[in-house]
Amino acid sequence: MIFFYTTFSDPDEARNVAKELVRNQAAACVNIVPKIESFYMWEGELQQEDELFLMGKTDKTKLKEVESLIISLHSYETPCFVSFDIAYANGKFARWVENSLNL
Repeated sequence: MIFFYTTFSDPDEARNVAKELVRNQAAACVNIVPKIESFYMWEGELQQEDELFLMGKTDKTKLKEVESLIISLHSYETPCFVSFDIAYANGKFARWVENSLNL
């Protein structure tokens, strides 16, 4: 099981992506955390933007599917997409994730 992370500026776009990930069984669960403030360089200029982040749980075998779906639906030219290994997960929760992903 792994976590994946991406950011959005539009809450409706994030909700749409979250629903598609779960509907397609690419992710077992997706959380949207509103109201983060992001600072980054883009085309040589410092940017400051209100964003939200989306974090989800999936299996390593589904990671490319998750990435492809996010990138195909994302409005950013270069969306953030990263994943994190999960060192431990409660057995009952891990089985729920596997069942949700139809593994």
